[in-house]
Amino acid sequence: MARLICQRAIGIPPVPDPINSCSVLEAFLGGTPEQFPTLYQQASPIHYVRPGLPPTLLIYGQRDHIVKPVFGNQLHKALQASGNSSALITLPWAEHAFDALFRGLGNQVALYYTERF
Repeated sequence: MARLICQRAIGIPPVPDPINSCSVLEAFLGGTPEQFPTLYQQASPIHYVRPGLPPTLLIYGQRDHIVKPVFGNQLHKALQASGNSSALITLPWAEHAFDALFRGLGNQVALYYTERF
């Protein structure tokens, strides 16, 4: 049942799911989306978008199966719609944690844009 609840809250869990995303969310937030719907909503940055935020840089891997790139696009659009400065960089080859290897291509691209931002 918890797996179905998690699917409703965040979409179908990623495949493969090396970190068991639903269990991580449930441990982090203290329960399932059914038990704590407000906490799950509060955990999403899109619910904090308002005018006057600092400039925001979003870097997403387009092949991320843990955090879908559509969420980054939605946040970027919401930030811009509320008058904030937001930049979205997408890496077409990158998965989740693409910047884990310091000398890896993903980290070097992210570092380049972060330094210039």
